[in-house]
Amino acid sequence: LPQLREIGEFFDVYSNPNLKKLCASELVEGGSLCIGKDQLDLRADLSELVNGSFLSARICYQDSNAANVCGPDNGSGLF
Repeated sequence: LPQLREIGEFFDVYSNPNLKKLCASELVEGGSLCIGKDQLDLRADLSELVNGSFLSARICYQDSNAANVCGPDNGSGLF
């Protein structure tokens, strides 16, 4: 699978039920991230993320309760 290595200032994944896996284990600079609350089946690896924050929007997860996201702490959240 292709790897997401860098993004601009903003990255979002929402209203895309066909997306099941997001490979981004080499992404260090995340900018503003939006993982939609409707992405219940998304598995995302953001384990190397150093800089980034959740976008403040109702459709996005706002904190470390993003479902099925592997973060730098090897837990279930981004930060």
